[in-house]
Amino acid sequence: MARPATMFYWRGRGYATDTGGRRTLLVKGPRTKSNRELALRRLAQLLEYQPRQFSRNGNLTMSEVIDRFLDTCHARIRMGEMKKSTLASFYRPYLELLRKAFGTCRVRGLSDHIIRKYRQQLVESGLRQNTVKNHLGALRTCLRWALKTGLIGGPLPDIPCLPRRRRETLPTLEEISRLLDAARPDVRDVLETLLNIAVRPGDCFALRRNWVDLDNNLLRLEDSKTGPRLVCLVPQAAQILARRLCACANPNDFVFTTVRGRPWDLRYFGEQVR
Repeated sequence: MARPATMFYWRGRGYATDTGGRRTLLVKGPRTKSNRELALRRLAQLLEYQPRQFSRNGNLTMSEVIDRFLDTCHARIRMGEMKKSTLASFYRPYLELLRKAFGTCRVRGLSDHIIRKYRQQLVESGLRQNTVKNHLGALRTCLRWALKTGLIGGPLPDIPCLPRRRRETLPTLEEISRLLDAARPDVRDVLETLLNIAVRPGDCFALRRNWVDLDNNLLRLEDSKTGPRLVCLVPQAAQILARRLCACANPNDFVFTTVRGRPWDLRYFGEQVR
């Protein structure tokens, strides 16, 4: 007997559902009451999602494909499969630029020549190689998703994959010391924390008071890029966090906040370092 499309179930890795004709993992982890309740909430959010209706002949424009892809990204955010920052800082900015370049173009009309010409225009405009790579990567991801879901037919145009440039120079200990001496106290705390513990800047900025376990010298990250994980604290980082926690009244307060009380982000961090 076939399983109902809206039913969710538990498999060895966690709770999943077959809604939409494909298996979607709702919650990873053991078969516990809390995970079951979280899976039910995410399933309800998934069932609320109603995709937009587009032309039925399959000859969609790039603007329609981008709209459908962004709708799916919002649904994945509600289900906890994607972070808001991924959509806000990567997919949406580049896809909106791609919409301006190819919005009215039919997907069937995209050719290898048009893609290479677009890449050449990006290079000649003076953009960095990594920025050009992000433009093409967003386009590739969007088209592959549309092909995988059956929204468009193949074959896809050849989108060149540019090599990402590696960092050629690293700061010396003297330069790091000069940077710390010139930084304001709050910026210095962030820089020293990143220098002394193995976390990404985004994980550091998302750090909340109840994630810091000073008794065991651990950070219990619940929402990192690679999922929940434990990070060991060295004494210097523990001292910085202990001092910062004194200003946090609520267990859910962010450890590092701006002068307006908002959590740090990569843009604010770059501005302060510059």
